[in-house]
Amino acid sequence: MLADLRKSLVRETYDQEAERYKNASDMQLLNLMRLLSLSTTTLQKLNARHILDVGCGLGPAVAVLKDRGLLDDTDYLGLDLSPEMIAGAKKVHESERVKFRVGDAEAIELADGSVDFVLSNSALHWLNQPKFGMTPAKAFGEMYRVLRPGGLLAVSAAAIGKAERLLKVYRTVLARWSGRSGFDAGQYTEDPINRLHLHELVDLALGANFEVEVGQLHYQPYQLPDVHAYLNAVRAYGFTSFMAPIAPELREKAWSEMSQEYAECVGDGPYVHDYYVVYVIARKCNL
Repeated sequence: MLADLRKSLVRETYDQEAERYKNASDMQLLNLMRLLSLSTTTLQKLNARHILDVGCGLGPAVAVLKDRGLLDDTDYLGLDLSPEMIAGAKKVHESERVKFRVGDAEAIELADGSVDFVLSNSALHWLNQPKFGMTPAKAFGEMYRVLRPGGLLAVSAAAIGKAERLLKVYRTVLARWSGRSGFDAGQYTEDPINRLHLHELVDLALGANFEVEVGQLHYQPYQLPDVHAYLNAVRAYGFTSFMAPIAPELREKAWSEMSQEYAECVGDGPYVHDYYVVYVIARKCNL
């Protein structure tokens, strides 16, 4: 199935780029801080004893939750598709009450109503690719299932904004590659990051029977030292998703071509990324 293939490509990127991601994920950490800021007051009242982090990556939420006093006498479980990311998270954060394991957001191996708080930061947009029959609806249903009545959900995802500078270059380069051998048009998508509108994320939560308490589109210009730092970050989270139509042995060449053209287009000096993120805080109704 195409959906399974796309999911395997996401896993492949994070396995392959886990070490790079460790030093190129400041934007995702920014998302996490904002997401938890939107939910901290409610969380403190919730007095959560069981926390699930879906798409936990290298486990940065552990340190942030601890700093905010939200892991006192609390069990935390981080799930991620990538074995390499889980291995990295275990090495740094695992303890008696903090655990990590490889897991799928669409098939969470936990009992119904066993979790007080579900967190998912910068992950579920990877399940949003209508061309391949993919939406995050099943993942939202799973998160709803494992939450107890009255439990809280906090989700962030890459958002659709007007700035598409890299995607324009990507589309131009992939159009050239489309005439070459080793190109699979069936794997091409104009938006390999799979971004979402705010109303789409809200509708997904409502469709899973959540009560939405906060829905927010946030724009924040984010400055990096130069365009190469930005491209390094994009590679760390999206290499195989961008390069999916290209035969594996040709992907480095295609990536180099795209990166070079984008760097020439942007020029030297500090690089400002137009960063759009959507956030939803929602609750499972008391039944």
